[in-house]
Amino acid sequence: MCAVKPDGIPQLCRTDEIGELCVCAIATGTSYYGLSGMTKNTFEVFPVTSSGAPVGEYPFVRTGLLGFVGPGGLVFVVGKMDGLMVVSGRR
Repeated sequence: MCAVKPDGIPQLCRTDEIGELCVCAIATGTSYYGLSGMTKNTFEVFPVTSSGAPVGEYPFVRTGLLGFVGPGGLVFVVGKMDGLMVVSGRR
C-alpha cells in the first residue's frame, strides 16, 4: 500500500503527506467492463519515486480514499476523493 499524489503522475507521497491510497494485491479488481480509459486510470497505476523510478513491477489500484502512510508503515484514512465518507451506514 502507498499514497500517491492525486493529480498528474502517480508520484509517491512523503511520510505523513496526504495523497490517494493505492493497493497492490492479487485480491483486487482488474477492470471495468467495456471502459478501457477508466480501467487504465484506476486499475493500472504504477507509482513512481521522486526520481521517476517505478515502485514495483506490478500495477496498483486506486482506492478513492485520501490518507497517508505514517512512521512505521501505519496507514491513516482521512477522507475520500469525492468528499463523502460513509461510516457504519451514516454519511
